[in-house]
Amino acid sequence: MAYGKPVTDKRAIRTKKAIRNAFAELMKEKDINEITVKNVADRACVNRKTFYNYYSGIYKLIEEIEYDLVSSFDNALADLDLIKCLSDPDILFDRLNSLIKTDPDFYGNMFTMDENLNLVTKITSIIKAKTKRSICSQLGLEDKKADIALEFAITGMVAVYRMWFRSDRSIPLSDATSVVGAMCFDGIKGLLTDV
Repeated sequence: MAYGKPVTDKRAIRTKKAIRNAFAELMKEKDINEITVKNVADRACVNRKTFYNYYSGIYKLIEEIEYDLVSSFDNALADLDLIKCLSDPDILFDRLNSLIKTDPDFYGNMFTMDENLNLVTKITSIIKAKTKRSICSQLGLEDKKADIALEFAITGMVAVYRMWFRSDRSIPLSDATSVVGAMCFDGIKGLLTDV
């Protein structure tokens, strides 16, 4: 799915970011089906015409957000050596945390919304499928065990990120994800000795 030429104009990048952040904020308050272009434009402090310069409607905005999130996570994980991650899970989490730090407001809104968890679930499912290919090919884990391990690991990771964004953030994100990494990858190591 292509979204045309990437936007490189700094003003356009800021405007699109404002629109996406406004939409993510609204998703915490309303069901996706109740969010209008006017709602998003007002929250982003742009007019409707400006919104339509970038998106033909709310569903095009959602489509682009889904595509960009999956692509961002896919790029962050693309050349990841899972065998190295078994002994140093921080390699994976450093990449994920760096990605989240590129736009903490947007990711914070995405991880803390309750009304529209279907969007997060859809994105998580795509990430699981892409990660499963790596786990099966790099670690030789069979399909059914990979499904169970990924369900546990990714659901747990999302829960910890949600918890962290909802907290006072007194614990550094790297400390929180370090615990998750140890739990997930030590568990996967246990599965590998069983294979």
